[in-house]
Amino acid sequence: MHVDSEIRDKIIQLLTAHGDRDVTHVENVYDYRIDSVLDSFELLSFIADIEGVFGIRIDPKDLADKKVHTVSGFAALINAKRSVKG
Repeated sequence: MHVDSEIRDKIIQLLTAHGDRDVTHVENVYDYRIDSVLDSFELLSFIADIEGVFGIRIDPKDLADKKVHTVSGFAALINAKRSVKG
């Protein structure tokens, strides 16, 4: 599945805005949940922003999949949800 670079760039922008460090260089391997980029409150705020920006709904079960714990994996989830919606 092709993942739009605009989606990845927006995820990185929002992770950086909500977290306490720059994540622009770790797109495919960095687990933003385990590597303490976001605490639980920041994660909720990040998800709300993602939902608003992309017009999708992220279910808690979506976040349980380890594939979405990286920027590329999360971008693929957004891309899939946008494809289903649109």
